[in-house]
Amino acid sequence: MIYGDNMELEELVEAIKEPLKSNGFKKRNTNWYKIGNDLTIVFNIQKSQYGDDTWYYNFGIGINELETKPITTIARCHITDRIDSMINGKEIAPNVLLKAILSWESKYGKLSDLRIKAIENNLPKMTTRQAISYLTTIRF
Repeated sequence: MIYGDNMELEELVEAIKEPLKSNGFKKRNTNWYKIGNDLTIVFNIQKSQYGDDTWYYNFGIGINELETKPITTIARCHITDRIDSMINGKEIAPNVLLKAILSWESKYGKLSDLRIKAIENNLPKMTTRQAISYLTTIRF
């Protein structure tokens, strides 16, 4: 099943909580984060200000070297992207959302891959200048 049926936010959180935990993510409210040596992967569910039944899925990558404290929220990420909880009027099912989170980690979860994507100008549009500068500077 690609889409769910009017799932409540609490049900969604319960459905993805354990699979994300088993993949190394820690949870705080509706934020999940996985701190690695170089990068932190963050996923967040954000309620919309336009309705209780509307929310967004935010994906983020934080570059640990650019921060003094651990990155645990989307607001502190250097690379972010967002999708709506609904596609063509249907909610995204939890199993599809889990695949999207793990796909985000696979695509952007390695510093070496991020450097190549930065040089190729192939990072998400919501990437900070600080991250682009860091990723495109040669270090030995």
